[in-house]
Amino acid sequence: MNAGNTPGYLLKQIESALCRAFPSKTKLEMMLLHQFTQNLEDIARGENLTEIVYKVVQDFNNSNSLAKLINKALKENPKNPSLKAIKEKFEITTSLVNLLLPLEKQIIKPMQQAYNACCYDKLGDNRKYEIPESLNDILYILDNIPQQNDNEKPIIKFVDYLLITGHIPKLRADKLKQWLAENANNVSNLLAQKHNNYKYDVFISYDDKDVTWVQKELIPKLESNQITYIEPLKFELGVPKASLVEAAIKDSRKILLIITKSYLTNYWKQFDDIISISYGLKIGEWRTIPIIVENCDLPERLRVLSYLELYPNDSAAQWERLIKNLKFQQDDLLLDEDGTVLLSEDELLPPRHSFDSNWLNELEAPEGTVKLRSKLYLQRENEATWLDKVLGWGETIRVKGAHQMGKSSLLARMHQRAKQNSQTALYLDFQLLDQTFLSTLDSLLRYIADRMTKHWGTSRSPDSYWSSSLGAKDKLSDFVLEEVLENADLPILLIFDDVDRVFKYDYRDDFFSLIRAWHNDRAMLLCLRFISSTLQRLKSPSSIGIPTLNGDWFKS
Repeated sequence: MNAGNTPGYLLKQIESALCRAFPSKTKLEMMLLHQFTQNLEDIARGENLTEIVYKVVQDFNNSNSLAKLINKALKENPKNPSLKAIKEKFEITTSLVNLLLPLEKQIIKPMQQAYNACCYDKLGDNRKYEIPESLNDILYILDNIPQQNDNEKPIIKFVDYLLITGHIPKLRADKLKQWLAENANNVSNLLAQKHNNYKYDVFISYDDKDVTWVQKELIPKLESNQITYIEPLKFELGVPKASLVEAAIKDSRKILLIITKSYLTNYWKQFDDIISISYGLKIGEWRTIPIIVENCDLPERLRVLSYLELYPNDSAAQWERLIKNLKFQQDDLLLDEDGTVLLSEDELLPPRHSFDSNWLNELEAPEGTVKLRSKLYLQRENEATWLDKVLGWGETIRVKGAHQMGKSSLLARMHQRAKQNSQTALYLDFQLLDQTFLSTLDSLLRYIADRMTKHWGTSRSPDSYWSSSLGAKDKLSDFVLEEVLENADLPILLIFDDVDRVFKYDYRDDFFSLIRAWHNDRAMLLCLRFISSTLQRLKSPSSIGIPTLNGDWFKS
C-alpha cells in the first residue's frame, strides 16, 4: 500500500484498535520495544494516549509499514478482537484501493453506479442528497453499512456490481475477480459469477410454425445487439429433446417463450415453459419472459409472469424494452441509449433526435431538493457563512421559510459540509414518519432513539431506557448522553427536516422544550469533556437558536 493512500477513516479505526489493544502508554511502549526494538519516545512524546497512537500510526503510514504495525501488534496481543478485525479490514480495503485508485478518474461513474446499486435499500437518509464523488467517500459509506447476518460485506457487493457494469478494463477486471475470489464468503452466489456462468443470454422456445417470425424478426435483432442465444435449430442431433431443452434453460440467463395459438396447443412447448418456470422457482430467479406475437389467451401458468406483446407493426419502443431486458440483468443497472451507465431512472433521457439534446441533462424536476452539484442551485447571500457555522461548537440553527423556498436544499448542503469535515450526521425527514410514530410524544422520541441506534450502532438499545419509569424526554436525553455522545469521537449533527408536522399535536410544547433544554445544557456544560468533544447541533424550525440575519427565504 503506497503511503498516503490509506483512507482517512481506516487510519482512524486503526488508531482506535491500537488504543483498545494497548490501553496505556506503557503497554504501547512494550509492544514497540518487543516487536520492533524501537523506543516510543523516538516517535511520540507526551502522556495523551490518543495523540501518541495517532503519531505512531502516522509514522508507520509514512514509511509504508502500516501492515507490519498491525501484524506485529496482533503478535503482541493475539487474542484482541479489535486487532483481528482491523487486520482483516485493512487487508481487504487497501488491496481494493490499490486496484481502483489508479483508475478512479476514468471509472468514477461506474463506481458510483455500483455504489448506488448495492446500497439502494440501505443508505437511508444519506442517499437522499448525494452520490459520493470519490473512491474514498464510497468506501467510507460502505464501511458504515452494517453487514446483515452471514451475507457478503457491502464492499464485496460493491465490487460485484462494479464488475457487471462492463466498463472495467479487462486486465483490471480479472484482478478484481481474483480479489473477489480471495475475499468473498461465497463466490458462486455473486452476481458477476452468475453472469459469467451462463453460456447464452437467451434460450428461444417456439412452435415450428413460427420459425419464420423467429428467423426474420427476432434473431436479427438479437445478433445486432450482440445477444447470444440457443434455439432448437442449434440443438445437437441424436440427443433426447427433453435433455437438450433442460440444458438450454439452465445455460441461459433468460428464456423467451414465443406465444402463438399453435405454441399453446403444442404439448412439447408446454414442457418448455413448465421446466423454465420450475427451474426459476428452484434457484430463486424469474427468468422466463412470454412474448405474445399473436392474439391469444394465456394459460394460468403463464399469467403470473410479466409478458411483452410484439404484434406486427408494433413500435420500436417494445423491441427496445425487450433488448434491454435481455442484455442487462440488474434492475438497478440502467444504460442510456448511447451505452452510458446511469445512476437512476431519473437520468434516463428521451430518444435523441436529429439535434443534440444533451442540454436536457441540465434540467431537473421543478420540486424537491436541488442536487448538490446542480448548476441551477441559487446560492443566497451569506449562505457560505451559515455553512461554516455547521462546523461550530454547540450551535442550534433553525431554517424557516415558505414551501418550496429551498429549506431542504440548504439542509442538504449543511449535511454535506459536516461530512466533508468527517463529522457524522443523522438526517430525519419528518414527512416520512408514519402516523403511528407521531401519535404521542413517547412514540416520537422512541422513534428518534431507534433511528440513532441504527445510524450509530449504539452498544445498548433504547429498550433498557424505555423500561424505566422516567418520562419520555428523560429517557431520550439519557440515551443520547450515555449511548451517542459518550461514544462519539467527533461532534455529531442532527438534522430535523419538516419538523413543523408536530405543530398540530398537543405535545408540541414538550417536544420543543426538550430541544431547548438540550441547547441550554450544551451551553452550561461546555467545559465537560464528554460534552465538549461530542456536541450535537440541531436544525429545527422551532424558535430555538442564536439570532441571525434574515434572508429572503430563511432565518437561523
